[in-house]
Amino acid sequence: MAARNSLIRVPPFSYLHILDSNSNVTRLETGPATILIKEHERVVLGPEKMIVIPPRHYCIVENPVVREYTKGAPASPHALAGVVVMDKFGQAKLRHGDFEIREEITEPFPLYPGERIQGSNIQPFKVVPHNAALKLCALRDFEDTTPAHNHPKSSSSSNTQVNKYRTAGEEWLFYGPATYKPRVEVEVMEMKHAVTILPNQALKLQAVRDCTDHRGVHRKAGEMWLVREEGAYMPLIEEVVVEVVQGRVLSDRTALHMRGLRTFTDQFGRDRKRGEEWLYTSADSETIIPSVNEEVVGEVSLVTLGPREYCVLENPVDDATGRPQPGGRKLVRGECRFFLKPGERLGQVQNVLVLGAEEMLQVMALEPFEDVDTTTGARVVRRPGTRWTITGPREYLPPLEVKVIGKHVAPIKVEAMNLYVFPHQISLAAWLAVAVVVLAIMLN
Repeated sequence: MAARNSLIRVPPFSYLHILDSNSNVTRLETGPATILIKEHERVVLGPEKMIVIPPRHYCIVENPVVREYTKGAPASPHALAGVVVMDKFGQAKLRHGDFEIREEITEPFPLYPGERIQGSNIQPFKVVPHNAALKLCALRDFEDTTPAHNHPKSSSSSNTQVNKYRTAGEEWLFYGPATYKPRVEVEVMEMKHAVTILPNQALKLQAVRDCTDHRGVHRKAGEMWLVREEGAYMPLIEEVVVEVVQGRVLSDRTALHMRGLRTFTDQFGRDRKRGEEWLYTSADSETIIPSVNEEVVGEVSLVTLGPREYCVLENPVDDATGRPQPGGRKLVRGECRFFLKPGERLGQVQNVLVLGAEEMLQVMALEPFEDVDTTTGARVVRRPGTRWTITGPREYLPPLEVKVIGKHVAPIKVEAMNLYVFPHQISLAAWLAVAVVVLAIMLN
């Protein structure tokens, strides 16, 4: 603080504030000058260097002075325009509680009493790179002037301006590549970057309010959808990224078990109902990206049956209607490969019964069905509880209506004569007689 009745030399491009104790008015003095400080005056600030704002920089001034502009007066783009308005006491009028942005003013200027710079002194303009955008929010109602090429749904590259009235609380995006010049009516929320969609990926989006997406489709608040186009995607201000959906690669040995979350038409043009279940295989596509209307229940592995294998499917799906048959069964014999459809259950994989010449199967019918006699080839109606035998040599695949009671080996056999005798085929006396004859033949 300078002593009273002293001289203060103010260098060029400097300023100071002097308080008059008699009138309580603070005035601004700028250099170069030599100022005599009177007894009732004192220096409250300075001398300070004037402020210079280089190109592509700005500062925010709190409580800026009121300026009066004259129509038709030429204004320099690098200097403050207008005349400062003074009150009746000779002190500069201030816009208390307001802010003013001063940008690219290379001509030095002082701060009037009451003015101060918010935050750091000088800040560079924000440069918004390609595939990025600034999220902005309006602090008060104002008319925004945006270049046409920065409008989200415009493909124009001209420098024409688009006027849009903004209301307090409204949010929007300022797209790059561009330089953003701040306004006191606007708050910069954050810098958003585009999401890169790689091959075999999709972007799941959700609308936070009713909007029209980049394809021109109207979306309601809460609705979700996928963007499948590869490349960089910048979500609109009404959209939020839920997740990046990774595609599932299908081979000839795997399938996807799907379930519909709502009624829709899938990516292959098939109508699906809510709750319906189905399979996607490599025959549909090598890569499946599930939509928002379906969910992946699990992955299904391929079932392979060899030439001498068979299995029983429970709750098989009707090929004509595509619907499962609860309680039904289906016999499947190899050689084949298939996927279990939703709702089907696989029984134990078993081998086809191979009978030798000296072997015999005793079987029983569990349900009425029409059978073919293995000996005569005639058609026979089997009733529940009926028992019969199957003799070798042959392969035998038990039908679903048949139960195998046991397997027997002939106790008396003459392979040279192709003679095999089973106990149940003859009476005990005949069996003993045959045994004696066979024994005599063998001894001779």
